[in-house]
Amino acid sequence: MSFEVRVFHLQEGRQEAGRFELEPQLEDARRVVGVMREFLAGKPGQFKAPLPFLKRGAVELEWNAGAGGVAFFAWTVEGAPAAFGAMVCEAFSESGAGVLGGFAATMKLERMPPAQGRTVWLAALPGGMETLPLIHLLTSSLGAAFFAAVDQAKAAQPPQASGAV
Repeated sequence: MSFEVRVFHLQEGRQEAGRFELEPQLEDARRVVGVMREFLAGKPGQFKAPLPFLKRGAVELEWNAGAGGVAFFAWTVEGAPAAFGAMVCEAFSESGAGVLGGFAATMKLERMPPAQGRTVWLAALPGGMETLPLIHLLTSSLGAAFFAAVDQAKAAQPPQASGAV
């Protein structure tokens, strides 16, 4: 299973996209995703916390996950906003379309490419180019951890009755 990450460079008016696996093939990538999963484990749906596993720089994540497999997040580096983002498990669902539409309007993103499936949108704020590779790595690992957690939660739910007798 994979998901798409789109990075919107607000200052330059450009965007880039890439696909990532929930279970990365490279050992280093698996390790980073594992660390992010451990960080998120047991956290509430809404929190703000520093990333204690980073050796350099003070990076903080503000997280707000909602029903329907959607979340908003923000990264700060050394106390300054670096990027904002949204994650949705299904871009065409009511909750997914609402989150992405609200994100696009808030970030004043005019030309929005169609999103489908599992999607992460990341708006890189002006002045943060030197930290963008780190933020991109953290966001991709956060996406893998979030989407896997949603899958686990869905699998743990009892099957719904069809109502037929």
